[in-house]
Amino acid sequence: MGVLGATSLLTTSASADNRTGYVYSPEVSTANGGWNWLENGKPYTGFRYYMGTYYWFVNGVRQNAGWRDAWGMRYYTDDNGRAVQGNQAINGTVYSFGDNGTFFLRGKVKDAYVPVNNSGWRWVTNGANFTGFRFYMGAYYWFQNGVRQNSQWETAWGMNYYVGRDGRAVQGLQTINNKKYYFGNDGTFYSRAVPGKPTYFSQWDGRWSGTWFNGGTFGATGCVPSSIAMIMNGSYGVNTTPRDVANRLGGASMSYGASGRDLVRMVNSFGHTTRNLTTPAQVKDALRDGYPVIFLINVGIGHAVAAYGYSDGNTEVFDPYNHQFYNGWNSVDGLIGRLSADPHDWDAGTPVFAIE
Repeated sequence: MGVLGATSLLTTSASADNRTGYVYSPEVSTANGGWNWLENGKPYTGFRYYMGTYYWFVNGVRQNAGWRDAWGMRYYTDDNGRAVQGNQAINGTVYSFGDNGTFFLRGKVKDAYVPVNNSGWRWVTNGANFTGFRFYMGAYYWFQNGVRQNSQWETAWGMNYYVGRDGRAVQGLQTINNKKYYFGNDGTFYSRAVPGKPTYFSQWDGRWSGTWFNGGTFGATGCVPSSIAMIMNGSYGVNTTPRDVANRLGGASMSYGASGRDLVRMVNSFGHTTRNLTTPAQVKDALRDGYPVIFLINVGIGHAVAAYGYSDGNTEVFDPYNHQFYNGWNSVDGLIGRLSADPHDWDAGTPVFAIE
């Protein structure tokens, strides 16, 4: 027997007449304005379909908010007596009643972002409004008591995160209230130190210049791993050396030095990513945003240099070849106008890479 509503019942045992349906019959009950459900003049108990929905009656009297049991199933009728559908919040718990016109209880909403009656969209876990991060449609969102939060800081697992105007946890370099923050680009989303200035390394450093790297001594061929090592150390706090970076490559894709694809592989081995910068505007935006950038430059042969910062069209260049070709601040347009002519340096796209 279901839990019935607390409607006061004023009934008689006598039938009013032989009418069937929802009829005005105050002699049966004066509840609900004297309207009751009769079957051949007798007060009816159970569900009846009326004006597009189902209602529950007891002794002819329509019952309002409460649980009902019929046909081995559970149902719920709202304040107007209608059997509910969809996701319903009842006494603080969210239940599902389906949406196919069957109305019976399916159970508590398990773990989903769902529309809830009179409440809008909510993230519900085991029937309760959820607080925390949830992955939804390709991104992480933060919910507070089921409600998606926007444009604010959140703390979870001992880390700080930021959700943007669309509620998504942000990645990469972000400017928030006129201050730069870095949230990584590896799918972890937490706030960490903003990329700093590269730490200078020379490919001619005696600790590795005489070692072998893909077709020659490191002093001659090690510009790409040296540029990566500068960025990993100074920008991202990774303790590594040019020699260590080169050792991560394994087999190179060219016979002398390292190509664009080799650069991408070595950067990826640290859990970081590269982003091809194909236009002068993209290059300047990346530097202005605070990302370190590697250029593959034509110095008679393809040569890698690291760059960081942006001011009045210039960037600070870190040339691993003992500063022979570049030293200090140089024109970004000048660098772009001097890109390598070696086809191998273009095998991963335009040979200008933001390291993220």
